[in-house]
Amino acid sequence: MLLLYLLMTNLERRKWSQAFTIGCSIVCLICVILLKPYFSPNGKITMLDIGQGDAFIIELPYRKGIIMMDLGASFSFPEGAVSDRVYVQVIKPYLDMSGIHQIDAVFLSHEDVDHIGSLSFLLEDYDVDNLIISDYYKSTKKEEQQWLQSVKKISSVRSGDIVTIQGQSFHVTSPKIQTDSANENSLVLYSEFGNKSWLFTGILDTIQKCNYCKGLQIYK
Repeated sequence: MLLLYLLMTNLERRKWSQAFTIGCSIVCLICVILLKPYFSPNGKITMLDIGQGDAFIIELPYRKGIIMMDLGASFSFPEGAVSDRVYVQVIKPYLDMSGIHQIDAVFLSHEDVDHIGSLSFLLEDYDVDNLIISDYYKSTKKEEQQWLQSVKKISSVRSGDIVTIQGQSFHVTSPKIQTDSANENSLVLYSEFGNKSWLFTGILDTIQKCNYCKGLQIYK
């Protein structure tokens, strides 16, 4: 903001040389911000604030890949239809600001709207290579039609499977058995990333079934 203020001030005072120098500095700063992920050996995990529900964005080291965990949405009232507010106001602006145009994989933990409701909007705007769901995910015909038209590969997984995306491995620890509850059928994924251990639980009830959870501190 300071550089922009100085630029406008010098332009107003017709100090062209100083304005040109400041303008070049602004361009260089923007380039550094945009290119920084491609030089980061640690990568980045971002949990977007979408209110109730989840939306995680994983940027692998050196921007080798982009992975998303859930894309929650809210309902519009009084119709009860899925609203695009969270997608338009939070998810899409973050992706665009970060220079993300293509997504290597999207994991969906379970069917609840506050975890997957923004996926349909995402698929209209971005290329998604892989969509990964639980073996016990109950998809609708409308979902399946859009997935087949928009996603290159759709995979279903269960406990014991290992999913590798651009060299990053995710261990599937749940679900082990099918239940009548979408929450209990949630995908639980474990991965090591940026010298830390990460556990993506979907709905936290399933964490009790996770083999990797012992000794981990869980924050609610």
